[in-house]
Amino acid sequence: MILQFWSETVVDADLHAVLVEQIERLRASVQQALLPWAAAQPASDDAVGLAHRTAQARLIMAQGYLANRTLLGWMSAQDYLESVATAFGQPVRSQPDPVPAV
Repeated sequence: MILQFWSETVVDADLHAVLVEQIERLRASVQQALLPWAAAQPASDDAVGLAHRTAQARLIMAQGYLANRTLLGWMSAQDYLESVATAFGQPVRSQPDPVPAV
């Protein structure tokens, strides 16, 4: 459903506000579900922050996954999961975001 709103939310401020509210509710739910996992991570001294960042990343990656499965078809679900594990299996240095967040 989020994908369907992308094009309109760029030009419609009211629809953008609705989308942001709904995505934030979804992110909060995912964050809550991730809290037990985040608290169990040995290197985490901030379980809430880890759950928050992980929930954001999951939602970002989910949109790419949906685009792949519905539009592109480049990867099967298994290929996607394997590539994510390979790509994100090792910690990466934080880099400044070249594109400002909206």
